[in-house]
Formats: sequence, structure tokens, C-alpha cells
Amino acid sequence: MSVALLVLLAVSTPPEPECVAKAREVVTRVERMPMRRRRGAIDAALLRDPAIACGVADRKFFEREPLPPAGCTPAKCAFPKGLEAAVELIEGAGFSTWLKVQVLATRLREAGLFSASHERLLSTLLLSAAVEREAEAEHDH
Repeated sequence: MSVALLVLLAVSTPPEPECVAKAREVVTRVERMPMRRRRGAIDAALLRDPAIACGVADRKFFEREPLPPAGCTPAKCAFPKGLEAAVELIEGAGFSTWLKVQVLATRLREAGLFSASHERLLSTLLLSAAVEREAEAEHDH
């Protein structure tokens, strides 16, 4: 590859938003943890630094249960710009966690800020919530 082409690529590639780097840092850190601890670590990171969400959600969003859109129930709710998830994963993670992930993914996509790091972060959040709930259910028996 020529030097001129490398310079052109470097100049034409916009810098990565800081929030994407922050999301990647959180994912990298939590992926070293046992699955059952990841949801709590992600929740804590989002509360501590809501900027991970690129300005599409504030601290209050992460502190409260999400309000579903009109007509959205656990049995019927669609987020075309959300994160794809298997029905079993949605049920396992719980409606509230799934809803929060879908709202956040939709907002990030609509703002043009949804990154591979955000996808990994939100997917990990869903999966770890499901694992955590399953472990709690087994413990209760």
C-alpha cells in the first residue's frame, strides 16, 4: 500500500467517539469475569459513567425500571432497531432488562452511534442477566 493511500485513509477515517472506547473497555474488563457477575459490573459501569451510552441515556435511565412503549407487553413488543435476541434469552434475562437493552440499542442506532462494542456490551448484559436469574432460580429450589 502506498504512503499516499495510507495518509488518505488516516485523514478520511473519523476518530472513534470516546463512548465507543469506553464501551469497549467495559466489555474487555467484564469478559474476564465469571458470567454470573457480568450484569452487575455492567450495570455499575453504566451508573458510574452514563457517557458509555454516548449521550442517548442519562443516569436516571439506568437507575429506574424502563417504561415500555404503548402496547408493549412481555408477550408482544418489537424493536426493529433493537438488538436481536432469542425468545429463550429474552425470557431468561427478564422483561425489564430486555426492555432496557432494546431502548438503549434503538437510541444508539438512531443517533448513528451503535458500535460493535455496544453490541457486545448489551449482548453480554442480556446473557449474564439470564445466567444470573437461572442460578437464583436453582438456588431457590
